[in-house]
Amino acid sequence: MLDKSLFEPYLKEKIKLNGDSKLINSRDILSSDLFFSKGQPIRQPIKFKLNNWGEITELETPIDNIGKTEYSFNTDLFSKDMYYESVTFKGDNVRAINGMYFVSKDTLIIYDPYLTEKNPGYQVKDIEVLSFDDMKNYSAFDKAYIYDIDASLNAGIMVFGDFGSGSKGDEYWDQKLFVVDKVSRVLNEEEEIKKCLTGVAYGAPAKYYEEKEGVIPSDLKQGDVCRIKTVNGELKDIERLMSLSGDHKEPMISGELINTTWSAAYGPVYSVSSNSVVLVGPEGNSYGKLLGFSNNNGGTKVTVYDREQEKVYAGTWNDVYTNVAPNNIGEATIDDATPRAYIYRRYDYARDMVIVK
Repeated sequence: MLDKSLFEPYLKEKIKLNGDSKLINSRDILSSDLFFSKGQPIRQPIKFKLNNWGEITELETPIDNIGKTEYSFNTDLFSKDMYYESVTFKGDNVRAINGMYFVSKDTLIIYDPYLTEKNPGYQVKDIEVLSFDDMKNYSAFDKAYIYDIDASLNAGIMVFGDFGSGSKGDEYWDQKLFVVDKVSRVLNEEEEIKKCLTGVAYGAPAKYYEEKEGVIPSDLKQGDVCRIKTVNGELKDIERLMSLSGDHKEPMISGELINTTWSAAYGPVYSVSSNSVVLVGPEGNSYGKLLGFSNNNGGTKVTVYDREQEKVYAGTWNDVYTNVAPNNIGEATIDDATPRAYIYRRYDYARDMVIVK
């Protein structure tokens, strides 16, 4: 749904499909090649109409219009008009897609991390509806399909499958932190014994089997913050960014904090409000004593690592706290009881954070 909620409506017994006046039995959809291919649902946006009782009365699937018309759009039909292996957005009020097509506040933007995979094994929660403001100037996205282009070359819908260039730079990795809870060997669905990583990824419980032996380091442990690369739901690569277990570590900054796609900071939580969190930075850093992070209008994902209880779990912004009480000129006492936070900063906001208590 456009408001990011999960929606499971009922189909009427007979519905209209793709504008055909002849009604079809809704159960026939389960065998239709418009919706399924080799037993897997086709990953595509679908338009629908509801009656007053919330039942679906009509469905419309996109026609494949890529390369079919000279001007690359068909305003008469719901159409899939363009595909790019990689796109870059430029502009202010409207983002130009590779200098040709346009994304505006009226465009529905969908991130589907398994868009082009053959056996995704996905869940609905993996799919995100992004806002226009997520399309930062000069941000890059891979595997992008553009639907419903109009005569002004504005996109009605864009669905993309990955962030960045696909090279093994910062954008090679999944755009989320993974905090380790347990590493174990278990029997997977194919009855193979594989090493399994469980923890929290981007504010939600997650479990990954390694794609092949040796992907998961033997010394990986609870409280390790990692970034990961997954393919078909399996762990292809992993990089440990910091270990949060044991004694509190010294404050640190990794990368450039301003206008970058991947940077990080760790330090004591100095203050927190409904829309931001402030950390104490490392001595002598170029950004100043205090490091401020926006919570992206409530969009920052939070993971809690409770060292005393030896638990890692998905949290909310309400779990971000501090015991620091600055005086009138900002001086404050930081002690072992002061919570620490590890923050993944994307562009100028905290995309993902771990609160350590």
